[in-house]
Amino acid sequence: ARFGGRVSSVLTVESDPGGGELEVDAGVSVLATRVAVAGGMGERDVRWRLSARRSYFDKLLAPFTDFPYHLQDLQGVAEFGLSPRDRIRVTAYTGDDVLDFTQIDNEDFPLRVDWDWGNDVAGVRWDRDLSNGRLTVRAATSRFSTGLAFPDFDDTDFRSRISQEGGGLDWTLRRGVVEVGLGAEVQDYAYDNLASSGGTVFSQGVGDGLQLGGYLQTSWRSPGRWLIEAGARVDRWAPDPGDPVVTLSPRMAVKRFLGADARWAVNASLGRYTQFLHSLRDEELSLGLDVWVLSGDRAPHVTSDQVQLGVEAFPTDRWTVSLEAYARTFDGVVTFNTSDDPNDDLDDILVGDGLSWGADFFLRRTGTSVNGWLALSFLKAERTFPDVFSGALDRPEVTYAPIFDRRVDMDLV
Repeated sequence: ARFGGRVSSVLTVESDPGGGELEVDAGVSVLATRVAVAGGMGERDVRWRLSARRSYFDKLLAPFTDFPYHLQDLQGVAEFGLSPRDRIRVTAYTGDDVLDFTQIDNEDFPLRVDWDWGNDVAGVRWDRDLSNGRLTVRAATSRFSTGLAFPDFDDTDFRSRISQEGGGLDWTLRRGVVEVGLGAEVQDYAYDNLASSGGTVFSQGVGDGLQLGGYLQTSWRSPGRWLIEAGARVDRWAPDPGDPVVTLSPRMAVKRFLGADARWAVNASLGRYTQFLHSLRDEELSLGLDVWVLSGDRAPHVTSDQVQLGVEAFPTDRWTVSLEAYARTFDGVVTFNTSDDPNDDLDDILVGDGLSWGADFFLRRTGTSVNGWLALSFLKAERTFPDVFSGALDRPEVTYAPIFDRRVDMDLV
């Protein structure tokens, strides 16, 4: 319940400030060069790391062909020990991908396009260790933008930008086999989209929204047999334009260890998740340009009910195997309305429902000589929307497989 504002996944990235000693790590390949420098001040309990990367497709292929693409990014992290119980960590990242065919000095080149995308992130976190838990206070800002320009076609220009600023606090309390967590956060979102050509704006959307959230969760672990987690979060979303909404998202998970030595287990979980941010893409175009939209007058928020069942085993200390199945419903998914009224600014988005189900198999071996894993996934995804081309007043529905519907994925490492 600690995580909100998303219905699909959570990606946690921890930046490593190093051990405090001066060290340099670098790598050179045919695609990119990277370098990282770390250091610190032991007497002041300070650790830091700065890293950078740059690709050189544009330079490497120059003798053979024009391919003006490169990526570059820069990341920094620093950690300060204020006391034996208090630490402050500051992180920052900036990165850009650039594909600019307008640099090519050739009038016969068929498609001069300037396409760039990138993001910036900065955050600060204060952790305080308590006698029976931990208190964390955090604040961060992030921005993502993408733009696509065709200067030879009446200055045709597409862009989409999304930004987020906010912060929150988390408090964790441990008492024997019981752990309780509670917290609150505030996030401010804003988006800016534009599609124009020849000085005419064909589509434009701007808006912002304020999300206030709070959660309470608890977990109980009996020695070697049961693990039970339960919680709920409440979010208030106030969009502009649009009316405020309040959502309740309860969640629960249970795991039962079996066998004399508890080397295998069964688990089940269910919950409700809400999301106030949409990413749209024209699925009939191979060129993937995401358009970001906030829920409000133009689109509703997404509500997803999810259930998962699984079994996992640890036959030996080196082997792990698991099989998990899931089903997820989605209410409020959106796509482009290809028959929208140009005089109505709020009907360019079509609202529908979704369903996804599948299973994941995972096998892993850890050891001193051979390590690796096998991951096998099966996924079936559907989206259902009104048929805008039916011509009937009471439009029937059409169901299809969206672009991320992928039957089988296999990863072997």
